[in-house]
Amino acid sequence: MKGGLAIFVKTPGLSPLKTRLAAGIGASSESWYRLAVDAVKSVAIDSRNRIGINTYWAVAETDALQNPLWQTLPCLQQAEGGLGERMGRVMRMLVRQHGFGILVGADAPQICVEDIQAAADFLSHENPRIVLGPATDGGFWCVGSNQIIPIDVWQSVAYSQPDTYREFVDAFSPFAEIMTLRTLTDVDEAVDLETCNEQIKNLEHPTTEQLVLLAKFGECRVPA
Repeated sequence: MKGGLAIFVKTPGLSPLKTRLAAGIGASSESWYRLAVDAVKSVAIDSRNRIGINTYWAVAETDALQNPLWQTLPCLQQAEGGLGERMGRVMRMLVRQHGFGILVGADAPQICVEDIQAAADFLSHENPRIVLGPATDGGFWCVGSNQIIPIDVWQSVAYSQPDTYREFVDAFSPFAEIMTLRTLTDVDEAVDLETCNEQIKNLEHPTTEQLVLLAKFGECRVPA
């Protein structure tokens, strides 16, 4: 099984972007988001080339599927609903088409091919399995599954909370064995930038796009 990888994205100008980050660094938060999208895309494409995983955008807005930003990869539609419902819907499509699915966002641009490889290796199995990448804020930056889990289970988790990761594990562990990836800092606020930048610096083989992001925001500090 080659699996499928979907990057959850929002379209600049159509949806609010990184509002808490914008409170710290102003209008340049959109520039950070665009560069972070490029960085995550570069890792997805490397993963496709190296391990054969099928890569997609999962676009938040229905009327943005033809937006020039999202023409570099095939598009999936998140459609309506809360985050849990949207993730469950996209995961179901990936599992049906490719045997397993991996979902990531654009707010953890320090991911690497080895993260995707580890998730894909674990999910390429006949037994029910789930992968989670914990985030330092109590959430998660990645989720993968080789099972179609009922949408109401996805909806039962309170997302964007300090205990989201633990709540997700409690809700999903009855359905599958869960493996944990490395812990990363996803960027929600300006204070997260420094840790994210350090994690990019520590990558053994950063992509060009990750280095571009680091060059522009590597010295970014929270205003006093």
